[in-house]
Formats: sequence, C-alpha cells, structure tokens
Amino acid sequence: MPDEDAQNDLLVEVMKLLQKFQPGGESGPIADRAEWEKRVQAHAPQDRELLQELTRFGDLWRYFHARSTRNSWSAFLMLVKVLSFGTNWWARFGRDSFDPRRFTRHAAYYNSTGVQCGRKVRRHWIISGLVRFNGVGDFNPHLPNRSLGCTFHCSDLTFAFGGNRLLLHRKVSKSEVPECCLVVLTSELHGRMDFGSYAWKSPSATAIAASQLREKQEVMLLMKPGDWVRTNCGFWQLTTTPNGPVGIALELTGEQVSAGMTTV
Repeated sequence: MPDEDAQNDLLVEVMKLLQKFQPGGESGPIADRAEWEKRVQAHAPQDRELLQELTRFGDLWRYFHARSTRNSWSAFLMLVKVLSFGTNWWARFGRDSFDPRRFTRHAAYYNSTGVQCGRKVRRHWIISGLVRFNGVGDFNPHLPNRSLGCTFHCSDLTFAFGGNRLLLHRKVSKSEVPECCLVVLTSELHGRMDFGSYAWKSPSATAIAASQLREKQEVMLLMKPGDWVRTNCGFWQLTTTPNGPVGIALELTGEQVSAGMTTV
C-alpha cells in the first residue's frame, strides 16, 4: 500500500510542522515580552531591525484596538433596571491562553433575543443587538436571574460591530432611581407583534434586539414608565407598581393605553 504509506508520512510531517506553531513550540506564540526581546536580539542586524519595527507596529495596533473597544463601551451614562432577559445567552473568554483570569475577570457575558429551535436557541435577528456584562463586574453568570429587579450603571445604547450594544456595568443601590427598564416580550407570553407597523411600540421605547421565526417572536427593549408595546392581545404598558416586588411592571391594559399616553 505505497500510496497509503506516503499519505501517512505526509500527515506525520504536517503534524510536526503544526506543532511548531503551538504554544511552547519553536515558532509558537510568546507570552513573555522579555523572552520575545531576547529572541529578537539573537537575529542578524538587518532582521533584528525589521522585527523591532514589526513589534512597534503590533504594540500600536493593540493600543488603538483596545482604546476603540473601551470607548465604545466605557461611557456610563444611565441607570437601567433589569425586568427580564432574552432567551439567548453566550460567553466569550480572554484570548490569552496563558491568562489565569481569562475565564473570570477577563470574560464577557452576552444576552439577547432568540428563538428556540429544538434543543438550540437561534438568533434569527430582524434587529441585531445585545447587552453585555463584563466578568470584572458583579454579575453572576451562573445565576443570572439574581440580577432581575436590580438597577445597573450602564453605557448609553450604541451601535457598534453591526448591532446595538448596551453594557451593564455594576449594580447600584436600591435607592437609586432608574431612568428606564430592560424589558423582553415574547409572542408566547405577550401575543404576536407586528414589527412592520410604525405603531407596534410607543415612540420613546427603544428596541435593542428582535428575533422572529415564523410565528415565534422575541423583542428586547429599553422602556420608560408609560411606554407600551402593542400585540394581538392588546397594549402592554410599563406601569409603576408601588406595592409590587420591584416597583414597576409590564401590565396588559387591553385595547387602549392608560390616560396620558396616545397610540401614535
């Protein structure tokens, strides 16, 4: 079987070559800056100058990339009370495989709308967007529902990387008054919404994300007291409830919204 032997030998050589580019390999990534500088100095002068220039370029790229990412998330401008979360959760961990905190403080956790498809949740976004929690904050990704009813210091809602983004930074005290609420509605619980209509929600309610697949719908919004969403069940209006568990709730008002609010 000479052909099979040749293929096996080629596969072995390819694996050896790939191992050189793995962490710890001859040409693998170097986490230790001092070790990198040492290897650069070992090259011939003309190669050393090129490697030093490439190193400076890499440092400059990382600096501007980090500053751009920070600026898109770091302006904490409003207080948001979380009333509900979307169906879709996922996490991203630190890229540095040598970082001992890549799965904790340097991780990020995301929530958005989605549609249950069998055992999996698919995005099926018609409005792309998400909310984010950083691992360095006080959000517990293992018990996300403990954040329901809590108020967070948040960034302003921005559009970046192809969708709406809202960073929930840290919880604030219960005495702080939120400016708006994070609310999620589903067709299963609240009725079907007509996203094609200009009057499916109140003008001041802001849609962060929306998913739709045939009859299944889910939408995530920022809403203020008095804001509403219209479904085939009627109007769901965000109403203050002084005797309620969190002081505000989404209530079905029927075919009309409460006094003082118009339907556009």
